[in-house]
Amino acid sequence: YSAGYAFTAIGAMMTSGDRELTIYTLTLNTAVYAVSAYIFVQPFWLYLSTALVPLIALLTLDYHQALTAPWVAGFFMALSFLYFAAGQWLDRRSGHASGTVSPFAMPFYAPSYLLSAIALVVASAEKSLALAIYAAGAGLYAVSAWALREPLFLYPAVWLTTVPYYLLMTLTPLHSRWYGLGWLPLIIVCITAGRYAFPARQPRIGDFRVLLLALARPATPFYLLAYGLTLLMVAVSWQDQPVLACAFAAATVVCLASAALFRRTAWLYPGLTAAHASLATGTSFYFSAASAHAIALPFLALSWTLALVGLFFSRRATPPRPTTGDWAFTGHLAAPGWASPFFQFVAFDLIFWQLVALPAVDKTVVLGVGYAALLALFATLWVDAALVYAALGYLLLTLGSAFRWAELPFAFRMACMA
Repeated sequence: YSAGYAFTAIGAMMTSGDRELTIYTLTLNTAVYAVSAYIFVQPFWLYLSTALVPLIALLTLDYHQALTAPWVAGFFMALSFLYFAAGQWLDRRSGHASGTVSPFAMPFYAPSYLLSAIALVVASAEKSLALAIYAAGAGLYAVSAWALREPLFLYPAVWLTTVPYYLLMTLTPLHSRWYGLGWLPLIIVCITAGRYAFPARQPRIGDFRVLLLALARPATPFYLLAYGLTLLMVAVSWQDQPVLACAFAAATVVCLASAALFRRTAWLYPGLTAAHASLATGTSFYFSAASAHAIALPFLALSWTLALVGLFFSRRATPPRPTTGDWAFTGHLAAPGWASPFFQFVAFDLIFWQLVALPAVDKTVVLGVGYAALLALFATLWVDAALVYAALGYLLLTLGSAFRWAELPFAFRMACMA
C-alpha cells in the first residue's frame, strides 16, 4: 500500500514538465484515491480526489488556452453543484438520521462551498458574469439550507441576491440618483418572505443567548438584509435632497408596516423619526435661508395628525386606562401601548418646533394658535388642568408675538393682554 501511494506522488512529480501527461497522471491518481475510499471504507481518500478535480480542470483549461474568468467561474460553480449533489446522494445512501452528515458526504460538501466562494471572487470582475454566478451561488446556498435543514445557509443565500439585483438595476433606464429607492422592492420581498414563509413568532432580544437563538431562526437573514438595505437606501440618497425625502418616506412606510406586522410598538419610534426627517427634508427644499424658520409650519399639521392617531389608539387600549384627571397626560406619555409613541413625538414637536419658529414672529403666531388649540382640545378630553395651563401659555406667547408683530405700544399690549 505504501509503495502504491508513493508511486502516485512520484508519478505526478515526474510528469510535471509535460502538461498533457500531468493531466492524465492526476486523473489516474484521482481514480486511485476514489477506489481506495471505496475499498478501505475511509473518507480521507475522497478529500484527495475532490481536491484534485479542480486542479485537473485548471490545468486542462490552461492547456487549451481557455484559462479565463468565465470558464473558471462557470466550471467551479458547476462543480460545486455536482459535489453537492454527490454529497446528497451519499447522505441518503448511508441512511444517516435527519440533521446529520455522512462522513463520506463531507469530502464533497466542503470543497463544494470552497469552490463556490472562489467562483464568486473570480466572477466579480465582469458584470454579466457576476450576474449569473452570484445568482447561481445564491441558489446553491438556498438548496443547501433546504436539503441540510440548516438555517445558517440562508444568510449567504439571501445576501448574495443583492449583487444580481443591483446589477439588474444598473441595466435598467433608472437614473443612478434613484438607486437608493430602487432597493425598496427587495426590502418588501425580504420582509414578506421572512414574515409569511417562516411565520414563527420572533422572540424579544433580552440576553446574549436569546440573541444567538434569534440569529439561528430562518427568518432572521431576511430581516437583517431588509433593514440593512433600508439604512443603505437612505445613505445612498443623501446627496440629493428630494430623493432623500422620498427615501425617508419609504423608510417610514417600512418601519410602520413592520410595527403592524410584528405587533411591536418599538418600530413606531424609527418610523415616526423617519417621517419627521422626510417632512423636514422635503419642505426645507422649498424654503430659502431667509425663510428657514418656515420649516416649522408643516410640523403643525403633522403634530395634529400624530395626536389624533394617538388618541385613537388610546381609546382602543385593552385594558382601558384612566383618561381624565389632573396630569393625565403624563400617564399617556409613559403608559405602554401603541398611543404613547405618538404622544411623545407630539410633546417633542410642541416644544422643539415652537422654539425653531420663535425668531420669526408670524410663524410663532401660526404655530402658537395651532398648538394652543391642540392642547385645549386634549385638556378638554382628559379634563387635565396641566394642559389648560399649557394651552394658556401658548396663547399668551401667541398674543405677545402678535402685538410685537403689530408694533403696538407696550401699555396698549398690557391692556389687551389683561
